[in-house]
Amino acid sequence: MKPLFSVITPVYNGEDHIEETINSVLSQTFENFEYIIINDGSTDKSEIIIKKFRDKRLKLYTKINEGQSVAINYGWNLAQGTYLTYLSADDIFYKNYLTDSLEFIKLNPGYVLYYCDYNLIDKNSNFIKKFNSKEYDQKTMLQNLVCYPGIGPILLREIFLKTKGWNHNYKYLPDFEYWLRLSDFGKFKRIPKTLGGYRIHPKSNHVRDVSIDQANEMYNLIVNYLTDKKFNKSINTKLSLATAALLSGKIHLKSRRFILAIKFFFKSLKLYHLIFFKRVFWSSIISALRIQLYK
Repeated sequence: MKPLFSVITPVYNGEDHIEETINSVLSQTFENFEYIIINDGSTDKSEIIIKKFRDKRLKLYTKINEGQSVAINYGWNLAQGTYLTYLSADDIFYKNYLTDSLEFIKLNPGYVLYYCDYNLIDKNSNFIKKFNSKEYDQKTMLQNLVCYPGIGPILLREIFLKTKGWNHNYKYLPDFEYWLRLSDFGKFKRIPKTLGGYRIHPKSNHVRDVSIDQANEMYNLIVNYLTDKKFNKSINTKLSLATAALLSGKIHLKSRRFILAIKFFFKSLKLYHLIFFKRVFWSSIISALRIQLYK
């Protein structure tokens, strides 16, 4: 019998948390699933820890290190389940994640992506705060540049095959790029339940310095996505580009590249001068400056 769900975990040097992550998946109350772990060239004890588990649902594949996007695509291409999801090697599912998700999907069919609420947890799995996701769509993604799926987003395998998976050319925002592309195929739906834990620690992308190329990704991503596309008048593409430039500038500022940050802030104003009067313009700059105070 084919599994209903395929859960993918890509891991690269995840020895600190991979055992807890695996236990959270294997302890699900819903049992008709396969668990595929992609060891993406780990050099620590990750593989040793994974091999200690004896569960027929768990399948381990080891490959050379090529990054998260390639690893997720690799796993999803191996998957046999009707529904696909993934869990990062330092996050956790709560035991009713699959049960509650399936129940919700049955009551709300026809969406291309389902995503849940989750708790933020620290390196020791202590509760920090609850994160309530919001309903959103392609317009919200383009104009506010938000990406709510945090842990365990679920999509049909047939949709994955149509989209051809994550674009490995994006290193900092591969998930955002994929969900944006996925929005061309249909609508998203929030599962209003807290079904997992998203770990916050010093290695997390949102608190570390990033490279120039990675900081530029948001702007380049939106430029590439909007090229040769036509949208209805309700979507302000100039605002989308201006917000993308603003966020790239914010990342440069967080990474202490002040001249590049200023260039992107001015680019944002040039693309859509009215953004100067929007809260997002000033909140982005202020939040980045606050981070500098704690570095």
